[in-house]
Amino acid sequence: MLASSLRNRPHRHVAASLLVGLEGPLRVQIAGHWVGSPLVWVAPDVEQACVCGS
Repeated sequence: MLASSLRNRPHRHVAASLLVGLEGPLRVQIAGHWVGSPLVWVAPDVEQACVCGS
């Protein structure tokens, strides 16, 4: 999915997730801990939420 702005609730995916910030770093919550990075990999079945863009 491509989005200039995104905020979602904590959720899980069956497959691994590779999150890439195209316009700047992402803020991603992984298993309850916040990470800031332009590239984030989340293992399968691990809770995640993302805040990026304006």
